[in-house]
Amino acid sequence: MPARTTRRARHLAVAALLLLSAPSGRARAQVAEAPTAAPGQAAAGQATAEPGPDTPAEAAPPPALPRGQRTFGVGATLGSWAGAGLIAGGGGRTVKGWVTAGYAPVLVFSNARTASRSIRFNGYSAFQVGADLGVPLAIRERSEARLLLGYKYNTVLGHGGGAGVRLLYDRSAHLALAVAAGLTVFPAAERRLDEHQHYPPDRDPGLTPALQGGLTLELIWFP
Repeated sequence: MPARTTRRARHLAVAALLLLSAPSGRARAQVAEAPTAAPGQAAAGQATAEPGPDTPAEAAPPPALPRGQRTFGVGATLGSWAGAGLIAGGGGRTVKGWVTAGYAPVLVFSNARTASRSIRFNGYSAFQVGADLGVPLAIRERSEARLLLGYKYNTVLGHGGGAGVRLLYDRSAHLALAVAAGLTVFPAAERRLDEHQHYPPDRDPGLTPALQGGLTLELIWFP
């Protein structure tokens, strides 16, 4: 009886050891059988991976500004070169013509005919009309710069001619903002001041009134 009991105990111990070692063996077999990707295949898989829904998309370029016609426009002016009034005109890419009309007062600075040479100035209310031709200096998608050559008539200074520059920038499809600046020569300005405006004889103009210039802001609408 003792010998049988001993053999039976040994059999039970061996069976328990086999049961305990079976799962770890199967796990080692599964690990050994798991396929491993080659280095080149792993890199290729990473390179061809598509972005997920959380991946930020590239920013799209801003839409181009819709631009209407630029062959005819009307607007308003404010400044010392064309006065405060209206502007109308247009044309093609090569040449554009503009007509202006508005209130353009004249200021004449002078020095008194005394030893002190005190500064004096006289102001005259005047209206002015003008016509300019513009040839391109530079043209971009939303802006242009043009050289101006033109004629002006001032009710105080008379007839004159001059040159300048106009810079135009599109604000929308139908609206543009422009800045024009230049110089105008009125050959008969001093004579007209003496004969028609009774310019005081006790002073000398510091700068000839025949030369007038300045800057004008323009808001132009293209229908």
